[in-house]
Amino acid sequence: MTKQKGGGSVSIRFFLAGIAIVSFLGACSRSGRDAGTGLVDSGGTLSVAESFRLPQGCGDSETLAWSEGTASWSCAKGAGGVSVGAGLLERHEGAETRIEVDTRSLDARYGRVDKTLVVSGSGTPVENGEALLRAFSGVLGASAEAPYVIRLTEGTFEISGVVTIPGFGTIEGAGADATRVIVVEGGVQVWNGAISMRRFSVTAKGASPTGRLVWATPMAGGSRLSEMVFSAAEMDSRLELLVVPESSLVSRCQFVAEGVSEITGIVAAHPGTVIEHSDLRLNGIGSVIGIQSGNSISIRDSRIELTAQFVQGISAGDKFHARNVEVQVVGYGGGIRAHGSGTSIVSSRISVVGEGAGVLVSNPGDSGELDRRLVIQGTSIDVAHPSGLGVGISTSWPAGLIVAIDASQIQASTAIALVDHTIPEHATFRVGASMLQGIVDAPGAICVHAYDGAYFPLERDCTRAAMP
Repeated sequence: MTKQKGGGSVSIRFFLAGIAIVSFLGACSRSGRDAGTGLVDSGGTLSVAESFRLPQGCGDSETLAWSEGTASWSCAKGAGGVSVGAGLLERHEGAETRIEVDTRSLDARYGRVDKTLVVSGSGTPVENGEALLRAFSGVLGASAEAPYVIRLTEGTFEISGVVTIPGFGTIEGAGADATRVIVVEGGVQVWNGAISMRRFSVTAKGASPTGRLVWATPMAGGSRLSEMVFSAAEMDSRLELLVVPESSLVSRCQFVAEGVSEITGIVAAHPGTVIEHSDLRLNGIGSVIGIQSGNSISIRDSRIELTAQFVQGISAGDKFHARNVEVQVVGYGGGIRAHGSGTSIVSSRISVVGEGAGVLVSNPGDSGELDRRLVIQGTSIDVAHPSGLGVGISTSWPAGLIVAIDASQIQASTAIALVDHTIPEHATFRVGASMLQGIVDAPGAICVHAYDGAYFPLERDCTRAAMP
């Protein structure tokens, strides 16, 4: 190129500079372009990265699922692409997927069994009874560490014959008036472990081959029964409504019988039973016993009403304790009879209409210092019969025996009598601040601040004081 003076050389220089700029920009455009997050550059073509591509056209029951193997998303049927682990269950209901807690896994982990069963009472009584029996047969492997629960809804459940149910469980109804179990010519036996029954009624229909309605074997010690009703009517046979094992609790229960030949409300042959806040109303034909027990029974805040030819409100062994108990019996027999040591009757009321005794205690025994006490305190005893006996004691009077009657009222033809015995020097019989209306045939007894039915004071030997 020939260098020229003037403007021509300047134009050439500007032309060359423009070519250089265009070349520079073109080079930047090809080599300086970067694909950002979610994009890829394929030979100059930008596209969405595979891991950011969402599938199109998933079904109604499908959701997006991420695959680590292919590093991509896909349509999958499941719980939102989330894998359920231990303790969870995945359920599909139509187009919905639900994740919920697997209670069976939790029960296994914490030493329980999945045996919480609800038995509906919406069918006929026989259908409901069959469903109940199926529930019992489905209980397997129950133990103290893995108990079962059977819940009965409102309705009537009819079962026949003798039914054996497993221990180590709870049977619960919707209320004694709402959930009713009828046992036809049979009974219910608890076999191998403690049972808890509450809030339903059990009724005997026809004679039981065992003579029992509900009973538990000795292996079912520690059973609990509450808010129950046990009943029977019009039976020409013998029946025990409830038999409980050792250390059982009967609370807020009712026992009702009408027109049964021989009836016993509760049998507690083993020690440690507690009966509280319960009512027994038994009307029999031949003989009726309210509560029959062996040793170590406690009854409190309860009421017993019996009517029959032969009646016994409570028949107990030693270590018998009654507090705030009302016993009303009509017939030949008595209110309370205790055989053994350690008897206490406190704040109670005993009424007998018929020949018999309000309280009869025999052989208090001498097994220990505390066992040598017979205490009647704050109690009213009324026997309405010409040959009635208020308190009778028949004993060999062991050393150290203490009989104390305090703050009580005894009204009977014979208020107190010692049967075939007198009080020796090594024993004590004291009556304090009590009303004794009737003959006191207790040689050796000591009366302190006692008085008769006309409120005349009694002498120390329990005879009426001479008039001034």
